[in-house]
Amino acid sequence: MKNWMIVICIVLAGVIWGTIPNQAEAKKELFVSPSGSDNSKGTKNKPLKTISKAAKIAKKGTVVTIKKGTYPEHIVLKNSGTKKEPIIFQAEKPNTVKITGKKKGNQEQLILINNKQYIQIKNIELTNFWTKKEDFTPIAIMVTGKSSHIRIEKTYIHDLGTKHKNGNAHGIAVYGNKPIKDITLVKNKLAHLKLGYSEAMVLNGDVSTFKITDNILTKNDNIGIDIIGGEGVSASKKTDKARNGSILRNNVSYQSSKHNPAYKGEQAAGGIYIDGGENVLIKGNTSHNNDIGIEVASEHKNKVAKDIRVLNNTVRQNNYTGIAVGGYDSSVGGIKNVVISGNILADNDKIGQEAGQLLIQSHITQLKVTNNKLYNKKAGFFISQGEKEKIKAVLSGNKYYLRTGDKFLSTWQGKRITSFSKFKKLTAETGKIIKRK
Repeated sequence: MKNWMIVICIVLAGVIWGTIPNQAEAKKELFVSPSGSDNSKGTKNKPLKTISKAAKIAKKGTVVTIKKGTYPEHIVLKNSGTKKEPIIFQAEKPNTVKITGKKKGNQEQLILINNKQYIQIKNIELTNFWTKKEDFTPIAIMVTGKSSHIRIEKTYIHDLGTKHKNGNAHGIAVYGNKPIKDITLVKNKLAHLKLGYSEAMVLNGDVSTFKITDNILTKNDNIGIDIIGGEGVSASKKTDKARNGSILRNNVSYQSSKHNPAYKGEQAAGGIYIDGGENVLIKGNTSHNNDIGIEVASEHKNKVAKDIRVLNNTVRQNNYTGIAVGGYDSSVGGIKNVVISGNILADNDKIGQEAGQLLIQSHITQLKVTNNKLYNKKAGFFISQGEKEKIKAVLSGNKYYLRTGDKFLSTWQGKRITSFSKFKKLTAETGKIIKRK
């Protein structure tokens, strides 16, 4: 009997012991507050003072919770998380944490993620980071090096950038100088950025497998979302292109270079731009009141944006054109295997440059334009293909909503077309005209 009792006690002890959390395995949490001290333990009652200190000591599985306040600092992440135990930096409450950077310093990024994996940034505001120097590029969040599994969510990046006429700045920049993969940018807002020659949200170089979803970009003075290849960011020409990703349900508006001193009044800022990227889905976005709604091209000779699908987007009231494909002139690159389908293109070309709802430019190979709805602005063009070169394009099932009293206007192979029947004959379009008020 005593032996049985001993066995039962041992078993029960094992069960009970198994239910007690191992302190070493418990979830780790650090707290940061402007009233804290970097000599403290980082507990809720004894928080650290700087996010930078937390970034130095945070290990896999650490959640860094940042209390309300303004943090004038530049943060460099020192450690990586894992798939099961990412490192998370988050505001204790939304819209309460502001990172502004130091008035003097050499670091160009407010948050730098270099050669790190499994990192998440949530609910943080980044702002008021300016330069007057030509050779200094302010960046709110930068991902570079051999980084992967990075998630940036619900940040508010605004009112920062360059004040130099030849300067550059970014909101979020992912630069693949080494292989970067699995990037998620979701529900961020980027606004009132002064970008110079650069872009608000950019993926450039060896970046693969990305999701850009449900973001808001508004009133920035250059390109909104940019997926770039061919600029030599990666040492490998084969992988020097952002690729294999999706741009879904974003709202991009009022991206214009008109008042950007770098562009001297030229209106050339795209809401969404694929510049030499590959295998990208652009779906369900709204792009309005930009200079260009959506653009697919390559700015580099003998290079192309390849395997791009532009589906079910609403593209309206953009200054120059709705959707543009191909190189802006014959000296640059073009596109290959691009599908434009199910989109609504309405009242674009507000400045009257005859670029229409759809602008087809140079070096076009395998273009399909199907089942779109095109609404011309008053006395405006539908499709503009002003180059004399013959292109490999299929137009099928598109609906052209023509204002009452307007003539059908388009250009094809450099010729002005004022008859829909002639346009159909030249392009083999199978769609139709629908009258509207």
